[in-house]
Amino acid sequence: MLRKIFNQSNRRKIMKKAKTLLIAFTLFLIIPLSSAKVTVDVQYTPSTILPGDTVEYTLTLKNEGTQDIKVNSITIFSTNIDINPVSISSIGTLPAQSSYKLPFTARAEEPGTYSINVRVYMEDTLKQSYTTNQLIIMNVENKLPDIVLASPLTLGEVNRISFYLTNPVGSISDVTVKALFDAEPKSVYLGDLSTSGSGEFKYIPDGKKDLSFRISFYNGMNYHEFVRTVTPEYRQSKGIIISVSVPHSSVPVLDVVPVEITVSNLRNDTIYSIEISAFIESESDSEKKSKEIPFLGSMENSKVLFQFSPKKSGKNIIHVEVSYEDELNNRYSAEEEIELVVFDEKAISVTNINTEKSIEGITVSGDVSNSGRSTAYNVLLSMQLGDEIKTFYIGSVDSSDFDSFEFDFSNVNESKAILTVTWNNELGDRVELTKEIQISGEVIGEVTEGGNLLLIGAIIVVTVIVLVAVIWIKSGK
Repeated sequence: MLRKIFNQSNRRKIMKKAKTLLIAFTLFLIIPLSSAKVTVDVQYTPSTILPGDTVEYTLTLKNEGTQDIKVNSITIFSTNIDINPVSISSIGTLPAQSSYKLPFTARAEEPGTYSINVRVYMEDTLKQSYTTNQLIIMNVENKLPDIVLASPLTLGEVNRISFYLTNPVGSISDVTVKALFDAEPKSVYLGDLSTSGSGEFKYIPDGKKDLSFRISFYNGMNYHEFVRTVTPEYRQSKGIIISVSVPHSSVPVLDVVPVEITVSNLRNDTIYSIEISAFIESESDSEKKSKEIPFLGSMENSKVLFQFSPKKSGKNIIHVEVSYEDELNNRYSAEEEIELVVFDEKAISVTNINTEKSIEGITVSGDVSNSGRSTAYNVLLSMQLGDEIKTFYIGSVDSSDFDSFEFDFSNVNESKAILTVTWNNELGDRVELTKEIQISGEVIGEVTEGGNLLLIGAIIVVTVIVLVAVIWIKSGK
């Protein structure tokens, strides 16, 4: 009986111990000491860090274990770098499979490679403390965008300065390039760039000098501004060429000479509002004639034609002025001239004059010749003989051509006549020539009194001879 009671008592003790061991083993399976697993991930912006940049870091703690973790504090430390904040305490519990983000900033003034140490102090549910360390490498690079000009510049012309902005930084925003010289526009906004950008300014260089540009942009939250200076390649402007030509270097006075003016634009830019004017420099009252060409592109030319009628004999200078504007409304001018010799004679002359007297009157004939360089229009001849005036209309006489005229006067006996020739030149100016004609010679077809007696005597002699011959013939028979 006693043995039975003793056996039952031992059995109870053994079962109690077994239960205790089972509970302990179960707890060991459920809450292992190694179940706490925390990872640290680091993200930052901007991707390229420049000297003086404030770098925005995001530290992400993730509890990838099955137990909650208590994060007591985080410390961040480094040398030669400004860290903010340097520590955070009493963060709290980080449940299993959850994460916690901690933002902080770092700033280095000089280029180089810096290390940042992050230390996380934690404990698990079993009050077991442990620490996680994370090393962050911060590389600060001394590289900035640069500006490159695409082509040489031409002095004294409107240059389109095409530029390229190299971008070694990467993603930058609000990029602006400002010209620190007299350019249009004053600045070019390129916006956000991940690679290189380009733009254009208009500029008229008045001499060979360096050009400076202020470049500004944001790298993340950081504003940067700096000046880049470039030394362009300069070339001389070929400008414009004015060509003045006349078909003949000499003309009669008051004749019309055409003047052809050719303007050639050898510049690299377009010119506008081209005003071409010309006048005879040696004549104070010479009318200045003008024509306008709207524009001429680079390497283009245009021609205009003027007509002049010089009034003064001798050497005449035809002066030509050309003014124009560039794209920026700057005005330029150039001059040219050509010499013209003017003879002291008029284009129309009267030649081959012939006068005849007859019993009916006087006849005057001749030719009207045009020795000028242009056509004479509305040629009208007027001749006065005594008190009588007659006109003779020819019309047009071309250059190097002639036409004939004839005047008949009756019941007059004058020794001279006044011939007036008027005509219009090609400009419509009325020109006049006056010539005195001497009338000489015997009257053709006039019979005198002595001549009549001689004629009668001859007739009588012939009649007598005829009668004598007839009588002799009859008597001989």
